[in-house]
Amino acid sequence: MLLQRSQHAKAVADVYTFAASFLRSYEANQIFQIPVSLFLQELLSYQEGFSKHYADSLDGCGLAQEGRVRESYYSFIRRLTEALHSTHRQELDKKVVPAYEYTQACLLHLLDVDWQPYDLTFITEVNLPTLYLNIAKETVKMRECTYGTEEEENEMKEYEKCMKWFEDCSNGFEKWYDSMKKEDKDEKKAVQMFVARFCDLLDVEVSCDGCDVTLPGRRYRCLQCEDMDLCATCYVGGVKPEGEHTHDHDMVHLVYKCNNCQAFIVGTRIHCNVCEDFDLCFGCHEKGAFPAEHNANHDITKFPLIKLKTSQDSDSMIQSYIHQHVWLLFTILAMSTGDIIHPEQPQGMVDHDYVKLAEHLQSQCMEIATHCLKQVPDDAEDSSKIAQGDQLDMRAIQSKQEEAFAIHTQERIMGLLGAMIPREEKITNMGNKYNFTTKEFIQLLFKIARGETGHEVNTRHLAMGLLGPLLTKCDLEVSDQAVESDSPKDNTADLIGWSSVKYLFSFGADCLEKCGLEWACSVSRILQSLYCSPDWRTVILHHLRTCVQNLTSEPDLPAIFALFVMAGFPEVLTIGSIVQFNHTSMDRKTGVVLKHYPDRYQTLIVEIKTRKRYTIQDKYVDCHSSIPDLLDSNHLSVFVSNVKTIVLELRADKELTPETVWVMSLCLKVLNKTLKSSDHCISEELFDPGFIQCLVYIASKGTEFSQQWLLKDLEVLSLMLFTNEGSSSTYKKGKSLPFSEQLAEALEKHSKASKEQNEASESATSDEDGMASDSDSSSLTFSVSDNETEGKSDVNKVFGDLDEKTKVMFETLHSDLKLPLDVLRVIYDMNNKNPDDVVKAIVENLERSARAKEDIKRLSQKWESIVHAKTPEAALASASSDKIIDTGIHYHPVFKYTNRCLDKASEEEWVENQKLIQTPDNDLEDDIQKTQRSKSAELLKQELEKQGRKSSREYIYKVNMAMSVLYARQVLTSLLAKWPAHGPVINTELLGCKDIQQIPCVLDLLNKSESKSRFQMVVDRVVHHCERESLIPIASTAGQFMEEVTLSSITKESPHDYKEDAAVKEKIQLPGASCLRISFDNKCSLKGSCDSLVFSSTCDLLQNKHEFSMENSSNWASFQIPGDTVYYEFCCTTSKDGKSGWGYKFTVTAGTRDSFETGYAILNKVLSTDLALSLPLKELWEILVYVSTKQTGQQRLKAIQLLLKIIHTQASLPPDSVMDLDLGLLKPLWIMYNNSTKSEVMTGTLVTPVIRALTELFLQVESLAMDRGIVTQYLLAIQDIDEIRKVVGQGIMNVAAIGIMINYPNYATELVTLMKNKKKQS
Repeated sequence: MLLQRSQHAKAVADVYTFAASFLRSYEANQIFQIPVSLFLQELLSYQEGFSKHYADSLDGCGLAQEGRVRESYYSFIRRLTEALHSTHRQELDKKVVPAYEYTQACLLHLLDVDWQPYDLTFITEVNLPTLYLNIAKETVKMRECTYGTEEEENEMKEYEKCMKWFEDCSNGFEKWYDSMKKEDKDEKKAVQMFVARFCDLLDVEVSCDGCDVTLPGRRYRCLQCEDMDLCATCYVGGVKPEGEHTHDHDMVHLVYKCNNCQAFIVGTRIHCNVCEDFDLCFGCHEKGAFPAEHNANHDITKFPLIKLKTSQDSDSMIQSYIHQHVWLLFTILAMSTGDIIHPEQPQGMVDHDYVKLAEHLQSQCMEIATHCLKQVPDDAEDSSKIAQGDQLDMRAIQSKQEEAFAIHTQERIMGLLGAMIPREEKITNMGNKYNFTTKEFIQLLFKIARGETGHEVNTRHLAMGLLGPLLTKCDLEVSDQAVESDSPKDNTADLIGWSSVKYLFSFGADCLEKCGLEWACSVSRILQSLYCSPDWRTVILHHLRTCVQNLTSEPDLPAIFALFVMAGFPEVLTIGSIVQFNHTSMDRKTGVVLKHYPDRYQTLIVEIKTRKRYTIQDKYVDCHSSIPDLLDSNHLSVFVSNVKTIVLELRADKELTPETVWVMSLCLKVLNKTLKSSDHCISEELFDPGFIQCLVYIASKGTEFSQQWLLKDLEVLSLMLFTNEGSSSTYKKGKSLPFSEQLAEALEKHSKASKEQNEASESATSDEDGMASDSDSSSLTFSVSDNETEGKSDVNKVFGDLDEKTKVMFETLHSDLKLPLDVLRVIYDMNNKNPDDVVKAIVENLERSARAKEDIKRLSQKWESIVHAKTPEAALASASSDKIIDTGIHYHPVFKYTNRCLDKASEEEWVENQKLIQTPDNDLEDDIQKTQRSKSAELLKQELEKQGRKSSREYIYKVNMAMSVLYARQVLTSLLAKWPAHGPVINTELLGCKDIQQIPCVLDLLNKSESKSRFQMVVDRVVHHCERESLIPIASTAGQFMEEVTLSSITKESPHDYKEDAAVKEKIQLPGASCLRISFDNKCSLKGSCDSLVFSSTCDLLQNKHEFSMENSSNWASFQIPGDTVYYEFCCTTSKDGKSGWGYKFTVTAGTRDSFETGYAILNKVLSTDLALSLPLKELWEILVYVSTKQTGQQRLKAIQLLLKIIHTQASLPPDSVMDLDLGLLKPLWIMYNNSTKSEVMTGTLVTPVIRALTELFLQVESLAMDRGIVTQYLLAIQDIDEIRKVVGQGIMNVAAIGIMINYPNYATELVTLMKNKKKQS
């Protein structure tokens, strides 16, 4: 065996030696010849499969033979690499290029081995990393750029067709798409292009036809093929998908989106030179469909369609293969060096000399990769910059190839650099060089992340992701040097790392101001990860301490960003966020967000474990945040002081800026986060009466927003509105002119445009010129032409499409104030097409300012009434939405006397198949939370569309105040839930209440905004730490809460018996409900298997679906639907015998957390403790019996439960104690109980929960009456007197009849005889 291996090794060495000798017979530049290609082909044809290493199967042949094989292999490879190093493709004759490419492919095949540490010397000698990247750059598919020549008329036709299709898709994309499959080939291609452009709006997922990866955004699309898209990697590698696509097809880079219709622009692009990052498609521009931040007076540039096509003559598939293969080899080499330097196991350690070589190679790979990143031009997104034809010389072509490779491979390079960074669990020797924390590399990542270069957005996100782990391991001095090269050195602080921390906080503030929430969250995550490092913690705390101390002065954006770092940004789905999600199973999975689609409420996620991609609805995705506690004791005092100071200013009616209110909300957020994360009291300062009163004052306010808003969505709204408004990001900075001068300038432009359109209108033009000159004064004087006043105004002609309210407003201003429509149009454009700003501008600038305000107020009432008269359903919708507005605390009036005597108890309508005391269903609670998230996300989207990118500071103030209110409630809840045993007594003085009855009102407010379990903790602490004498009014008020309950409900029923035309599909909505309870009449029945009644929470009847059919009433069980809306559909057919079922009858009841639940929670807690003995049991008994008599369903069951606890408390008293409970009040309940039990015995139905509860109640009451010896009084009190008389009379008659039959006189016979005599006498 050893001899055979030795002979095999000798043969392999001889082959490699001969091959090297053969190649040496050619000059380096002559090696790319047909004989060499044939030789290499013949050589490789004898290789069996793909060997992992050139020395495979040579174990045991001896060191000498192994060395000979190695040297011969090195000699062979060295000859090939020398030839490729010294030759460039552009220098060769076109006839030689195929041999050159074949030689490259053969060399890559020979180099595709599992390199061992002893090979590193050779790899360094032949400079493989450089060779790999040079080959990759050479094989980049270069593109020629041509400009589209589509006529504007055709573009408009295409635009109108797409808009019509998009409108048709509103009724269902799948239905529309199926209807379009019957069209011809050209129409199919047009349909696919429409889908590709509007994919983000149509909920269509696009995949790369080359590698099948999901494309979250920009991509390359073929203009000739019916449906072909490529990612940047496949595009630059020249991948040719299966099908009709070829390299000579025209491609378009889908990168720009229209800011109005949100579709990818394929055609003429209109770029605004005034707005920041603003583009329109040609159709939206021509139609005048502008977002709020843009108007027709802005300076624009038109860019034609840019088509891309392969510029190389050969359509070589081997070139694409070489490009992909060489990149893989470069990646493997770079990764393998890291495995040698940082092995996973101690036994994986190699010789120190090999580690040094690996460090050198890794450093070389990084230098090459970072050099490529630096070659990305600043205008990389402009596709016209890539390649421009054959007129370039060799150096220019190489430069263009390198630039094209850098542009299209930047994301792959950044991903490779991230993969090269060793994981935490890998072993690192103290003497090893760490190539990732150099000054140059950190500096490059900062430049890319800040957007100072032309790198793509995904590359910037990857750079941001790398900065976190790298800065954690980076030396603080090196980091300071990296940031100080871009910014002046800060000599004010001697603390090492201060420059870096200051730079990061400044970077975060800039992101918050200019880039938006997503980038600010990324910087915040970096700082939070650095805080976990002991080296950085001191520096970050020092900076935070400085920011916190400056909050008392006018707060600025860096200070606000520092607060967000401490409190955490709202949990939004940004690129790189770690999330928990469940796709199709109950198992929770962990993933990373690749892209968020807010318009579709969906997120593209890659699972960390399997690397699979999923598109998940937002309601099934939860952010996984682990924010470290950045608060120290010094910060706590400052935050408490800030809150108290701002609240005092509010109480003094001082005007506060939105920033100040924002600071208050963030201070409260930090405190709330700290309270929730700690298990013990942090500081007694938090329980100071002054601070508690401030919290109650803020928490008692209303948010003036819908109760369906979630706090995190309000935070997102505030951030997006503030950064866009406060930073002037919508417009480029310039000199601000007075309104009159702006109007004059705009009117002048408008008049010139009108003159060019119609030179015959000289009189109208002169009127406008005069108007412009008159408007130079501080107030406006409007002149009116005769034609304008005499003729009827045509608002639609001047303004285009307007909503009804805005149209009526302009008609009213024109007719009543005699304002020309042209002037109104100019003012409308100047104010970003915001009707409210138009009215404000007119009021502020009319000459008769005082009278103008009165006129505008009168006219506003006029056009509001007109609009409501025209659209009564809008007024109805508005009235419905007002019911769910958060109006703050509600102080219930105290009733000194209430008539609680009822003659009859409310009947339970239908059977409820449920537990005696219903427990919350976890699945339902999750569904409710998911529905609330969807509702809140929808409100956020609507509000952002309504406010646009620029909002008033008054509105931002309102949003920030709403956040402060909600956070104040959370902080107050957290404090009360963790009230210390040694803490102050909870009384009216502490809470700032006028009387004790207001304490339950405060608890009621907290119950509406917190979870049930957390509220139970609050009630427990308040009950145990309040003054003993205050329990009586608190319990009385809680009982009053239970009396006031009113639940909204809607009843729907079919005809009985129903007919075939009874089919119906409707929507039921009870605004403000957290869930809806649906219960059925026990007569419900349907005939036939095809008849069905379906309920769902969505209009497509798919989510939370409940279906009922057939006659069996036991199947018609009650159920709950999350949210405030339920859809139902009744389908019926004609049976063969012509008969049908009874039909359906159901009631939809709103499930809300109302004052009833607050009162129940308080009384349930008090009555469950020894404190119940101190309560006015007589009054509570009367209240709860009244509630049990009046209410039905769950409310009645909970009242009966409390009645049982009162009976238990009364029974625990000594037998000689006074009996305070009036058992006679139970009479209406006893009558209902008697009647119900009789009917259930006769029908044989199941015992309902209410009957079971009443049975337990009367058994306990009877036991109590027996113990106290008042059974007779009790029975007389609850029985009906007429019924007793009837029963006694019948008994006397029966006894008398028996006595007469047996001839035995008794009192009964005497009484009967006496009664007969009286009747005769009468």
